[in-house]
Amino acid sequence: MLQNVEFDIKKEVAWAISDATYGVTNEQIKIMTVSIEGLENTLKVGEVEKNLGKNGEVNFYAQLIDDAEGKD
Repeated sequence: MLQNVEFDIKKEVAWAISDATYGVTNEQIKIMTVSIEGLENTLKVGEVEKNLGKNGEVNFYAQLIDDAEGKD
């Protein structure tokens, strides 16, 4: 997913992952990895639905994350 976004977003995501994994165990990292993959898959579905004309021009799931201040 990081391959298709702007540099500023890539940088923020990289810092968030770095911060989130500082001082955690391997088991915790595995859990975070699965969670991030789940979010990625959900956002991909939102992109497909958006491209098919569902929900207008908006990725519904990305909008939900944004509304919940999930980027912060």
